[in-house]
Amino acid sequence: MSTVLQRSATMDKKKIALVFWPKVGNQHLHLVGIRQYAVGFSHWVWKGFSPLNSAISLIRAWQPDGIIGMLETPELARACNRLGVPAVDIGDRLEHQPCVQICVDHRKVGEMAANYFLERRFRNFAFCGVKGTHFSQARHDSFVKILREADMQCPAAWFTMGAGVPQTTVAWSQPDPKLARWLAKLSKPLALFVSNDQLALTVLSTCSEVNIRVPDDVAVLGVDDDELMCTMANPSLSSIPFPAKRVGYEAAAVLEAMMNGEAAPDEPVVLPPLPIVVRASTERLMVSDPDVMQAMALIRANIGRRFRIADIAENLGVTRRTLERKFRRELCSGIQDVVRRSRVEHARTLLRETDMTLCAIAAKCGFVNRSFMGVVFRRYTGLSPAAYRRHLRAVQ
Repeated sequence: MSTVLQRSATMDKKKIALVFWPKVGNQHLHLVGIRQYAVGFSHWVWKGFSPLNSAISLIRAWQPDGIIGMLETPELARACNRLGVPAVDIGDRLEHQPCVQICVDHRKVGEMAANYFLERRFRNFAFCGVKGTHFSQARHDSFVKILREADMQCPAAWFTMGAGVPQTTVAWSQPDPKLARWLAKLSKPLALFVSNDQLALTVLSTCSEVNIRVPDDVAVLGVDDDELMCTMANPSLSSIPFPAKRVGYEAAAVLEAMMNGEAAPDEPVVLPPLPIVVRASTERLMVSDPDVMQAMALIRANIGRRFRIADIAENLGVTRRTLERKFRRELCSGIQDVVRRSRVEHARTLLRETDMTLCAIAAKCGFVNRSFMGVVFRRYTGLSPAAYRRHLRAVQ
């Protein structure tokens, strides 16, 4: 009996080809999602391949039962498709992909970016994307569509970057002279939406090189939210998170179903993006009153301290009533509302990016205690701080 069972288990082994650059961007999180789906699967055998055309012969020779990965070139995608085994692409660089696709909703990504900038009362917009990639074009199209509906124009620039391959420069995010010339011609202050974080880091380096101030002259918003790179950038990069773990998980689930004989999805499986992570690169409010601008700077600088609105007014040499009137005229909100929103936004950042306790976060955000933070946080987000953190960890 034991011999029969052992032979059966061996026959049921499934060889899964993983086609990734595991240390580039969020691709390692795709792998985490795949692993989370397949935990306990003793019948899945992994082998990794780089997403290069030169890997085609190696993949073919291994004879996998299924393929998941960044099928980023037409040659690689066609070769995987010709193997006649289930193949799932999560790179989404190709518009006409012969394999099954799992991707983020690019239309929603573009809409989120446009609405984010419009709500902050920008009047000048631009888009920067990766030439020849489906995800960049789709994000551009939806971004421009929303702006046109608001009677806004949006020039665009397109740049070539390797298919998942880091730029072969000595320095990371090397400034780009072509990008610098393009940015110099655009009206400021500018709201710039960049199709992915890798290119956005090049934008930040270029702005620094030619003395374009971020976010004062150009507010920069990327996509992917590679947390390490976004927080190490100077200034830190605001970004629309890509649900990388969930994409990997769903890709593994679809692959398993296809290997079990179920029909492949007729259309790409589309997942929603996560809420924008706001960092320093977009922290600019389109206001003209210098007192409001200085007050906002004071609020940001003292977000971890408890202070009175009267303290801000006194620091600026105006009455509280005058400052309140200016805030309502410029921002359509009272000062207290702006302060509380700023504290909640800082709390969201700490909940997302640290393992600090709720009591410690309340203190870091200037709330009198954890309980009061919970009341204010729920008012502005609809969730308690603990529920917000659980939600983030469940969807990422």
